[in-house]
Amino acid sequence: PVAYTLQLMVIDSMTTGSVGRSLRSVAVAPIATYVAWRLALHAWWAGTPPTEPSSDFLTVPFVRLGQRLVIAPDMNYLERAFNAVKYREYSPHPALDISIPTVNDPAGAPAGCHVLSAIVQFAPYGPPGGWDGPSAVAGLSHREHFTALVLDKIAEYAPGIKEQVVASQLLTPVDLERDYGMTGGHWHHLELSLDQVMMMRPFPGATQYASGLDGLYLCGAGAHPGGGVMGLAGKNAAREILRRGAAA
Repeated sequence: PVAYTLQLMVIDSMTTGSVGRSLRSVAVAPIATYVAWRLALHAWWAGTPPTEPSSDFLTVPFVRLGQRLVIAPDMNYLERAFNAVKYREYSPHPALDISIPTVNDPAGAPAGCHVLSAIVQFAPYGPPGGWDGPSAVAGLSHREHFTALVLDKIAEYAPGIKEQVVASQLLTPVDLERDYGMTGGHWHHLELSLDQVMMMRPFPGATQYASGLDGLYLCGAGAHPGGGVMGLAGKNAAREILRRGAAA
């Protein structure tokens, strides 16, 4: 995440004299807080979305399947989904934020097929033994076991979908860190917790988009107001640079 990556940059910059006094403490203590991670599951299946009853999938009419679909029945469900992370385990009943982009853009899959993407909550950075290590289910790695749990949960709301899946991919925090350079594998860069939001994001000493390193401004998910595709962090960072003018 941005705070930890910035910590490494500060350590590298200590000898250049470009680090402000407010940031010198960054090099001696961890900053970012990571409580629970979100994973991404991508599944490809042959055929139209399964229907139960005949016109519904996830109890949503087919014409609305291109919208955001959330499996999180109530607050107690979310609490139970989170509990497993306390013990470095992944939830057996995860909360899911699902999209089926091929409903609106059929070109994203071969004719007669669909793509499903799900944000999966919650899981640790890595279970004991790593994601490719053995799980409690004989013959399955943690990656394979958690993928099966997620597909089982989707199948509760979309009977028949598991039989139609032809391929799947689970992106874990380790994958996100390795493939996208996201230190810690948290795609919001760090938790959206009370001590890391608004004027305290990503951390005191690097707020309001100016990192404390000369000429470096933050405009990603680690800056206020956070991640997603809204682009507000970038807009706000640009405004701050314009406001400072030559001093930026």
